Amino acid sequence: MANIHNPASILGEDSASGNAEAVKITDGAIHTVRSLDSFSATRTTTDVPIGATGAAGDYLHRVLVTSVVGAADLTVSDGAGVIVAIFPSASAAGTFVDVGVTAATGGFVVDSHATAVGTVTCIGRFT
Repeated sequence: MANIHNPASILGEDSASGNAEAVKITDGAIHTVRSLDSFSATRTTTDVPIGATGAAGDYLHRVLVTSVVGAADLTVSDGAGVIVAIFPSASAAGTFVDVGVTAATGGFVVDSHATAVGTVTCIGRFT
């Protein structure tokens, strides 16, 4: 599992398309890696598919907490049920995990558990 980070700014968003761009910073210069999709999931439902349907081949670049995670852990797993990102309770807004995983079986899902609060935004390529 990737390390958790908490930077001031982690992605840019094209306001016309709503697509997020992953960036690479080299010697103080910011370079766009490629245009990626963004998908937000809230705590209101468990096992929220990421994307319209989710499928094998979906790519998850990063998961960002967009509101504070509350009483229970919030997780993201692949179609086989393997957890690829976990945010412990009390994770602050702005905390993120770089994932860099392609789904081998089915799409990714956010499982916020029935008692969790919080919203995450997933950045990647989703079906």
